[in-house]
Amino acid sequence: MSDPSLLDLLTLEQTGPDQFRAAAGPAVEHTHLYGGRVAAQALVAAGSTVPTGWLPHSLHAYFLRAGRSDVPTEYQVIRDRDGRSYSARRVEARQDGQLLFQMLTSLGSDTSSGPDWPTPITTEPVSPAGLEVFPTYHLPSVETRVAAFHEQWGMPMHLWHRLAVPFPDDPLLHLAALTYVSDSYNGFGSGPGQPASGVGASLDHAMWFRRPVRLDDWFSVAFEPTSVGSGRGLYRGTIRQDGAVVADLDQEIVYRHPRV
Repeated sequence: MSDPSLLDLLTLEQTGPDQFRAAAGPAVEHTHLYGGRVAAQALVAAGSTVPTGWLPHSLHAYFLRAGRSDVPTEYQVIRDRDGRSYSARRVEARQDGQLLFQMLTSLGSDTSSGPDWPTPITTEPVSPAGLEVFPTYHLPSVETRVAAFHEQWGMPMHLWHRLAVPFPDDPLLHLAALTYVSDSYNGFGSGPGQPASGVGASLDHAMWFRRPVRLDDWFSVAFEPTSVGSGRGLYRGTIRQDGAVVADLDQEIVYRHPRV
């Protein structure tokens, strides 16, 4: 059996009112369930409970316990509010009855009205043309190239991505795929006096979707570690396409001395 494509992983079965299931699949992340996969599937589930054309503009998620890629994941969507312009949804993900993940997302009906103030580009990223393909086995259907590594830690800090296979035009699926990719790296590594093994699991993840994006064209993700303390690390990410910021993210991870 071939490994599932990204579209396969984002395809959910509706099992009841506001209930969805993601099938178990080959261990593309070994048996560990990649956090971006859960967040992306949860976003698809939430987007399936609003009218066509309503799209998420933000999400805030918590990773509560580890999951397995070879076990089906159940999603329950709770409709917190439906307004004229925005709807709020909570999504809970479970495996074998255990709660793995919670997400709050807001979805809007109009993405075109209002002013659009572009964010100035402080540093021009290196073009993906001519860069070598970077192997990312946890990102199926995605081509990745690294524009910059951290000088001290050696971790990717600025990456280019694009879909390497045909993909539907559905804007919700493109935002879900962007969510999938957003959890792939963090820019952290072995800081002063801190071994790389001190970087641990994701704790929480937030995204803001600023402008429409299509993942079948190149988009860049730039990571910036901002804080390490109290056993946690925080980093920010800026996602651009054609020079415009299309999304921002913040994520907190476990960052502590490894147990001995």
